[in-house]
Amino acid sequence: MARSNPAGNQLTVMEDTSLDRVKAAEVSRLLTIGRPWVAGGVGLIGAAVFHRHWGDSLWWAVGLVPPTGLLTFLSWRFSHHRSLLRRVHVSGTTAAAGTWFAFATDLGPFGGHTMAYCTVVGGVTVALSWNMALAIRNQGEGRGEDILSAAFATKAEVVGLPDSRMHTIKATAHKLLAKLVTPSGTRTIEDMQRRRGQVEAALQLPPGSVTVSEDEDRADHANVTITDPRLMKKPIPWPGPSKPGASIAEPIRPGVYQDGDEVAYTLLEHHLLTMGMTSSGKSFGGLWNIDAEAITRVDVAIWVADITKRTQTVGSFAPAIDWLAIEKKDALAMLGIVQAIIKPRTEHLAKKRLRGWRPGCGLTFLIVHLEEASDIFDAMTDKQIDQFVSTMRAARSAGILLNVSLQRAIWNQLDTNARAQFAGFMCFGVGSSDDEKYGLPEHVLDAGAAPSRWLSNRPGMYFLAAPGIPEEKQAIPARGYLITDEEMRAHAAAYPASGRPLDEVTTRAAGKVYAERTPAAVLVAQAEEDAPKNVDPAGLEPSDDEKVDARNMYQETPDPDPSVDVDPEAEIDVPDDDEGFTFNQPAEKMAPGEAFAELLAQLAVWADEGREEFAPKDLRPLMDRTGYGRAWIQKQLKRLVEDDDVLDHGDRGTYVILKAPAGV
Repeated sequence: MARSNPAGNQLTVMEDTSLDRVKAAEVSRLLTIGRPWVAGGVGLIGAAVFHRHWGDSLWWAVGLVPPTGLLTFLSWRFSHHRSLLRRVHVSGTTAAAGTWFAFATDLGPFGGHTMAYCTVVGGVTVALSWNMALAIRNQGEGRGEDILSAAFATKAEVVGLPDSRMHTIKATAHKLLAKLVTPSGTRTIEDMQRRRGQVEAALQLPPGSVTVSEDEDRADHANVTITDPRLMKKPIPWPGPSKPGASIAEPIRPGVYQDGDEVAYTLLEHHLLTMGMTSSGKSFGGLWNIDAEAITRVDVAIWVADITKRTQTVGSFAPAIDWLAIEKKDALAMLGIVQAIIKPRTEHLAKKRLRGWRPGCGLTFLIVHLEEASDIFDAMTDKQIDQFVSTMRAARSAGILLNVSLQRAIWNQLDTNARAQFAGFMCFGVGSSDDEKYGLPEHVLDAGAAPSRWLSNRPGMYFLAAPGIPEEKQAIPARGYLITDEEMRAHAAAYPASGRPLDEVTTRAAGKVYAERTPAAVLVAQAEEDAPKNVDPAGLEPSDDEKVDARNMYQETPDPDPSVDVDPEAEIDVPDDDEGFTFNQPAEKMAPGEAFAELLAQLAVWADEGREEFAPKDLRPLMDRTGYGRAWIQKQLKRLVEDDDVLDHGDRGTYVILKAPAGV
């Protein structure tokens, strides 16, 4: 199923990179451990030669005292920027070596027991002391004398961090871990993070090489990770599942980090927001990689709702999907069942005195993917959206993960209260730096994450910030494995959903709707049979104007409150059974002109009533009546703001009614 991928061949190191030179220099430093011993040997030979030629006169030895004093003085002055201990070590070594050389010239290196003792014991002691100093320095525990520190020291003032030091903590094949130390009280982590780009330029590293995260113990220190983004330019072949037969509680492996480490992601007790622009690879880089791992675990079921692309994304692994919804009514029915099964599942866990899902608890862990979720939300009423938020609060502790995938998680695409329930974020390439804040937490962006750098040019690359992911990893790019269609089809056939049946508690609570669902493989087969034959692939490509419009769709009003504070740990409010979703079919769409006339009529009514402000959600009855969703409404409101001067933007995403529409 998986293509051959020998160990070590996942990433190809590009030749002659700046990072390569730094790493090579780090390795070469290990060779300097032998320098004290070589210097001692040269000194021993020199002393023997001097003794042979000038050992018959004490004045030759006395003549070596002034040079020794001068060298000791110079070593003390030249090492003024070192610590006191290091200055004493350097100057003491100089004085001791010069004094020994003077006596060895007069008496011989082994002239008597005293000289022999000083030569052997003293020489070995001095050499070992320098070995210790070099070893500690190479581990990054000293004052930053490794090659990275030497390079940074010459640029610290240029990049706006004067008197700061950076030293290497660890060097591996694909990354350098370093510590950035600033003078106490002069810099904060925000100051250091703002200068990432300048540090990259000063060290002649590729853009996106440096991430800076806070040190949990010292506010004047920062953890620095240096990697080479060029290593991720090419797709990485899929090596196959990481732990087939294990529990879903074990981490999955949905890709590789830019530093060469494999991603280890645990799916329990949170919901995941997946965001990325068109063609950024969020379906194949995210959904495929997650599910290729999940279907090999023994205690998980997968539900997918995709009413936009229908079977296009998930068709290849349909046999491994327990429930697939590709129609609006079926997607809403699925969400209704998700709500219905929460109470029985939490009661089952409560009887076992468990506060959350655990392996062996008797319940199947459930992953629910909502692909192109904004279209699903458009089909919901305000009441259903509120109930969905309540479902998200309760689902975590019931062993249900909701993976909501959409292009832009802005307020008019995803309810802000729903977004507050996400603790996991998987962000692929986005259209602008403004979009980044909707797909990643602020601390990850501050550390250096910049998915807008990719746009759609690096499909499958993402940043992952979720529980269990180390903070220093959250700002390092990762790339999902390239899984071919043939590989996925064979893989899904080997791990069908029938081999992981849903538990009895959930099956009983899901009832008739779940029992009578159409198998995913059947839906895909029907879709393939109904698909038009001999379609010209060139006709599927968007025109240049459509591409421009797609970019323009990202230029919308700001989020009314990106930091809306909803406590994900709040007490779970599970609605009673009679308060569940009501899944009415959406109304048939009116003609666009007729629907626009309805909108103008509604605005005119509000203007006559003296209403001055409204939010787009207030137009939900109009959406239900006309059959149009939020995207269409937003477009018309924008038109009324820009062209007709009927509306203006208010605060927190609202609109101000300036006047009644003309002709109504």
